[in-house]
Parts: sequence; C-alpha cells; structure tokens
Amino acid sequence: MKHGLDADATAIVAEVRAGRMSARAVVDGALERIDADDTNAVVTVCGAEARATAEQIDALVARGGDPGVLAGVPFTVKDTVATAGMRATAGSLVLADNIATDDAEMMARLRAAGGVLVGKTNCPEFALQPRTVNRVFGGTTHPFDVACSPGGSSGGCAAAVAGGLVPFSIGGDYGGSVRYPASCTGIYGLRPSYGAVPTRGHVPEPAPGSPRARFQTFGPLARTARDIQLVFDVIAGRAAGGLGAGAPRRVGVVRGGWSCTISVEGAVKTAERMLADGGYDVVDVDPAPFVAAADVFSSWRASDDYADLRALVAGRETDLTAHIARLIATPPVATDLRARLATIVRAVDAQLESTPILVLPVARVGVVALDAMSVEIDGRTESIDALEILAPARAVSVLDLPGLAIPAGFDPGGLPAGVQLVGRAGAEAELVAVATALASPPG
Repeated sequence: MKHGLDADATAIVAEVRAGRMSARAVVDGALERIDADDTNAVVTVCGAEARATAEQIDALVARGGDPGVLAGVPFTVKDTVATAGMRATAGSLVLADNIATDDAEMMARLRAAGGVLVGKTNCPEFALQPRTVNRVFGGTTHPFDVACSPGGSSGGCAAAVAGGLVPFSIGGDYGGSVRYPASCTGIYGLRPSYGAVPTRGHVPEPAPGSPRARFQTFGPLARTARDIQLVFDVIAGRAAGGLGAGAPRRVGVVRGGWSCTISVEGAVKTAERMLADGGYDVVDVDPAPFVAAADVFSSWRASDDYADLRALVAGRETDLTAHIARLIATPPVATDLRARLATIVRAVDAQLESTPILVLPVARVGVVALDAMSVEIDGRTESIDALEILAPARAVSVLDLPGLAIPAGFDPGGLPAGVQLVGRAGAEAELVAVATALASPPG
C-alpha cells in the first residue's frame, strides 16, 4: 500500500531510511486509519505534531542524515505515559485535564530514535483492571468483535496494533496488562525483565515502596516478534540486539497449575504442537513454584495502602469508578514475603537452568464479553476485577522474569488466543527468537 502501514515497523524503517517511502506518507496513513477507526482505541490524537515530526525526518533523510532506528514509524502509547505537552489522564476524571510537562524517559528514547507519536490509547482508571473502559473516554472494543473486550489494562494499545492503526504501541504491565490484551487480540506483547526499562514518567507515579512501584513496567505490543525486539532495544537503551539465533531448543510447558477456560487450555496445546513441529524438545514442567509465585504476588498486592491515590483524589471521590473507590478504601494486609519468595525463586531458577524457555498461559481466561464482570471457570463463577484470572501473568511479574505473549491459534468462537514464553532474566532476545521461529515454520 502507498503508506506502507500493512508492513511492520522493521520494514517501514528500511523503506524510509532508503528514501523509497516518506515518513509523512506513513504518518498520514496512520492518522487516516485512526480517524476512521470505531474501536475507541486511540483517545487523544496529535496529528499536527506528528506530521511536523515526519517532515523533519524526511528532510533529514534527504540530506543524507541518520533518522534513527525507528525512522518515521508511527506509534501510540498508553494514556498512563507522560508525553510532554499532551494530556495524560490514566483514564480518570481526576486527571482529565492533566498535561504532562516532560516525556517519560523511555518516551524520550522513542522520539530520539525517530519514532513518531500519533496518539494516546485508552485504559481503565489508573490502569488497575483487566478491561479497557473509564469515565473519561468510555470503552474500547475488540478490533475483531465489537461485542468483546480487547482485555486490559493496555487494551487500547492492543486494539490499535491488532486493528492496523499503528505497527506498535507502548503499554504498561503490572500483573499482565501488556500480555493479556496482546493474547486477546492475536499480537505480541512483552513484559521486560525487572529494571530493563526505565519506569519514570508513569501517570500517576506510584508511591515509592508500593507494589505498583516495584512491579509496574513499560513494554511494547506489536504485530511481529522482530518489532518487539526492535522497540525493546530502543526503550531499554540498548544497541540493536538481533533475534538471538542461538536460542535454546529445550522448552518446558507449565500446565495444570490453575483451572482455566477451554480457550486457554487449547492455546497451550496449540503452542506445544507448534514447538514440537518446529523441532523443539518439549517437556512438562512442575507448575507448583509458579502457582506459589502467583499467590505471593496477590499477597504483596494486598499490602498496598494506596495512600498516594487517596491523596490524589481527595475531595473528588465521587469522580472515581466504583472499582477504584473500593480498591483504595480497602485496608492493607501487612505481610513479610521475602523468605517464601526466595525459596520460590531458587526453584524457578533451577528449572530455567535445565529448561531455559517456558510456556505458560497468560491468563486463566481468554477473550470475554465487553460488559462481562465475571467468568465461568471449571464450574465456578469468578470476578474479573478481582484479578485472580491473571494468576499466570502475575507469577512472572513477581519473579522479575521476561514474559512474551505470542499468538497461539483461536478460541472456539474464532477469536485470537495466546500464551506467554518466559525466560531467564535478561533473555528477551531468546524469547523473540523462539517466537519468530514459530511464526515462520520450516518449509
């Protein structure tokens, strides 16, 4: 196509850097698609600024300059990312008029690499629910079924990428908020290793010492695994790392630790079959340490006193969604988890020594209805907002490991399903290499 948006970011960069495609044409194409989109994925658009940036990139290319490794690629970021001079609401009426004065650190890295911000994407209030609806912008629908949710909390990011509006987006992941919507929409989503990406510039900034400050990170969502690597290298401040051609060939499947829906069980089986067909040595792995890790995450999260959020919303409590009002009013439960977590970490590290790549569900459920408040799992009704549906993703968060959501077939209703690849700390390139191989089977 003339604007190249059906290509991934890696291909667009090559065309723009070679002068075969203009950044302005690519950005115009993205803005046209955003304008025509009806999912409500992108809630704030910065068209004039994006076009001006694209023109600067084209001028630089014409002069023989280096436009950066993201030259001219349009992208979006979650509305919890600080973007200088733009609104950053975090989906809350309390912050509806909040204008960021500075870029988040990783946002500045994206701009410096030649990426072109075209808009901000929708999320639930304060990004603390696995859905994408709020009182500022309303709800975001699944790009393939308007009756369904794209997941959350980075559901706007996922809908924008899966819907072809932009090649990649940046979301935030606390206990699965990048990985779950990626798996619901059939794209890739990375939670980086602990500390790999700077988190300064999250809106609102979580209180130091809180579970949110400890586990919240930024991560990319994209339609191809190679774009995940490209963007991760930028936001992590690293030189291009390639696709990790020497990735391990032994993969462990973690199953049976949690009751899951049929669609999730089917996705794990599909991933296992894809790996076996790709020549990987696939073995079963004991789920017990991961189940225990998810329990630790739940206990750690319950220790959050939310004093920072109560101070932020003081006097405007009636502007809050009911869920957030209840959450920040819930008394914290103090507990010391260090010894228990250390034991779990040792067990998982030992497993990763012999089996460096693991397959886990992302969540215990797949795509749910847009207005669903609960879900049936193994004959039991469970609240979606209680967040226990995200147990497998939360286990990875508390272990400080990288997790990459990848497509793994479709659910019985024909909507995407996914799993997460999990590896050793710092081994993001190994996960990308496996994901790339699975997307391009031999023959």
